[in-house]
Amino acid sequence: MSQAHAAGFKFNPIPLSDFEIAKQQKGAGRLKISISIDESAVVNELRVGGIVVCSVKACYRPNTMYKQNSANSSIGVAKLVVDSSITNDEITSVFFEELKGGNVSGSVVLESPLKIEDGYYGGEIFVTLGRKDLARPENYAPSYAVGNLLRENGNSIYYNPKFPMKINLDLGVAISIPENAVKHPAIFNAQITDTGERFPLVDIYPYVSLIKPISVTVKPIEKGKNVLLEKARVPLEGDAKKSISSKSQVTKDINKLGLLKSGFFETSQAEVSTLSDPIYTPCYTLLNQQNTTNNIQATALANHGIAYYTGCTNIPPYIHIVYVEIGRMQPPIYIPYFAETSTPFDQHDLSLRRITSLAPQDYSVAVNGFGWEGVEGTASGQNGWANGYVRSNGVDLGTNRNGGGVGNGTSNGNKYIMSFNSNYASQPITFVESSQVNYSPPGAVNVISTSTSVVKHDGATCSGDTLSSRWSVIGAGWRGGLVLISSTSDGVTSAAELCTVVNLLLMNGNALRLDGGPSAAMTINGVHVNPLTGVYSFKYGTARYIPYAIQIMAAQ
Repeated sequence: MSQAHAAGFKFNPIPLSDFEIAKQQKGAGRLKISISIDESAVVNELRVGGIVVCSVKACYRPNTMYKQNSANSSIGVAKLVVDSSITNDEITSVFFEELKGGNVSGSVVLESPLKIEDGYYGGEIFVTLGRKDLARPENYAPSYAVGNLLRENGNSIYYNPKFPMKINLDLGVAISIPENAVKHPAIFNAQITDTGERFPLVDIYPYVSLIKPISVTVKPIEKGKNVLLEKARVPLEGDAKKSISSKSQVTKDINKLGLLKSGFFETSQAEVSTLSDPIYTPCYTLLNQQNTTNNIQATALANHGIAYYTGCTNIPPYIHIVYVEIGRMQPPIYIPYFAETSTPFDQHDLSLRRITSLAPQDYSVAVNGFGWEGVEGTASGQNGWANGYVRSNGVDLGTNRNGGGVGNGTSNGNKYIMSFNSNYASQPITFVESSQVNYSPPGAVNVISTSTSVVKHDGATCSGDTLSSRWSVIGAGWRGGLVLISSTSDGVTSAAELCTVVNLLLMNGNALRLDGGPSAAMTINGVHVNPLTGVYSFKYGTARYIPYAIQIMAAQ
């Protein structure tokens, strides 16, 4: 438990610069410190002098926002006094230096050390202030301090259990927390995302149990950019039976913080147990039904060749499925990438970009590619070298050499290769295995590869890889079409498990497992359907930076 103390800091403080995303360096993160008073009384002004934060090995002095209006955290906000860059370390204590004319001083030990870790966006500290001396009621000292990870796209909620709290967030989401929902002051970080569903995806971190339930209110999202996504959505058996609220807003109570999906707000827990809706039938059973595959193809033919099937998003293996009719619709296939240099093309250096940075296109679907060597993909301005075989419109990005990229050298092992022209009509999609450096499938303008084939062309040979993670998959074969799969935000599966799915959909086709974990991503008509959540989102944001994507543009 945190407690105020009078001891001075042990090290000469290192000055910190204000945070600027464009100047963020490797080995550093963002640090924010916010304060609020620990009572309901009104204070005219909080005057903060210098602030020093310390770890067990160093102290740091950020710039301080001197004057702040007083407030408690009953509306979920606190007063920001520090926003700086800081080298990786574990902050254990905060010191408020005495200042002539100031009224905040003292020190406090954090509830738990705040770890500023390489690759993560940063962290923040919330300090509550109590009366320092009853004889001088205008003076304050820190009474409690707590830290939390900081999300690039999150909403920080500063909660003091002495006060009930209500806060309005993005996309019409509101959160109400009663007093004493947890024992001590806390920072809850909420990420609100539009994934094309009826209600937004709400992710509240850390995932802790609550002493008292909190209420989360959501409003239906206006169609807007999701109109085309709705057209691509395959009607599910039992949709008419689902209890979809017609109200302007829905409120639900939760006893533990976590990920709240659209379906949580659409159907009550009591209704779930009584519904005979096939959406609660195993995914494999659904896909094995003739009416399901017929509905998928009919939707594609009516929607420029693209059909989005959501019947397996809330049941194992927790995946988004897109079918693209290429046998008749003939949409072009692209491998978008961003070269660091172009004349001459740097043999392997690619600029890492988020899949969401692709220009939004109507009637399109995109998934992430295979892995790479180089920087991890946590921030803009990073580079990498494509692993395996990758060719985009005749330009080689990877030739299966150790270390990634293009050129001669030792082989990076056996790869399963999918090759195609930009237009399926001029060259059918082909599959082959190779471990050679610089191997080139005959006539291939575009090439992607992987180290794991989920299922091969005989329709029976499955991968034995049982590594469980988030994954993306691309396959070809069923009714002259493509199938693209990507795990949900919180779903995990394996190549071996996915084999059953693609066997049902591809009908003697082929499928490659692409990069997984935080790399797995899918956009449909410009809508990101599986943003990163939980700890992943604190490191990579809603999407990881990757070297290239695979994009299919339907005929229009």
